[in-house]
Amino acid sequence: MTRRVGIVGLEHETNTFRPTLTPLSDFTVTRGDEILAERGSRTYAAGMIDGIEAIGAEVVPLVLASAQPSGAIAADAYRSLRDEIVAAVVSTPLDALVVQLHGAGVVDGVDDLEADLGAALRAAVGPDMPVLGSLDLHANLTAATLEHYDALTCVKFYPHTDMYDRGREAAEWVAHRWAGESFDTAVVQLPWLLLPTATSVDGTATAIQWCDEAELGDGVLDATFVHGFPIADGPQVGASVLVTTLRGRADAGALATDLARRLFGLRERCHVDMFEPAEAVRIAVEASS
Repeated sequence: MTRRVGIVGLEHETNTFRPTLTPLSDFTVTRGDEILAERGSRTYAAGMIDGIEAIGAEVVPLVLASAQPSGAIAADAYRSLRDEIVAAVVSTPLDALVVQLHGAGVVDGVDDLEADLGAALRAAVGPDMPVLGSLDLHANLTAATLEHYDALTCVKFYPHTDMYDRGREAAEWVAHRWAGESFDTAVVQLPWLLLPTATSVDGTATAIQWCDEAELGDGVLDATFVHGFPIADGPQVGASVLVTTLRGRADAGALATDLARRLFGLRERCHVDMFEPAEAVRIAVEASS
């Protein structure tokens, strides 16, 4: 019998400095087979669809919700979206779940949307069902964010050219759980508020190189320097290192701690020049002429 993997998602990059809340009407919600229209694109959902099929499972598209970056999500809007997603999962026979997330979601009254949604999903499916997901590079991560997911993949590049790859990766990792393997995940926060910085900058490019080298280790599935999103102001904000390993084959905590120590030394190499608007326009015009 073919195993079934559900796709759900709730994605929002929150700017808590904006004075107005984000209402439900600002969200685009895609349901059921409409999600399959993502096929052939370079989105998280397209990667999830292909990844599920690559492990020989059936794609079960449920609910994807997202809104443009804006203020904290209104509490009633979040409850409505969360409850719809959970209800869709509960009412559908599934063998695993993949979740499209951002990592910098803030709700009026909830600092960490991803942690809250993870807790709701885990309560709905129980302790044994694989629940994996994808994250944006501009995620603010704590141990609480990861707690209720088996593992979370994270975009490595800005601009985000690898969303498809991370969505597919999350889906393909489900096969590890079905093979009887478990994950160890570790996140080490850094005392570093990093403004959105392209990964072509010397420091961030070096961070990717070091993380790629770490992934060559036996049992290391992922090592990512997560930039964070300071504009989602709150206790969870900041850059971090996220490491995922296969349990028993590599020490996720030790590797994340070592990478965090080394990467923190790259701070000065991640500097980005900031300009007044008029000067920025002049430079852009000169560069394009």
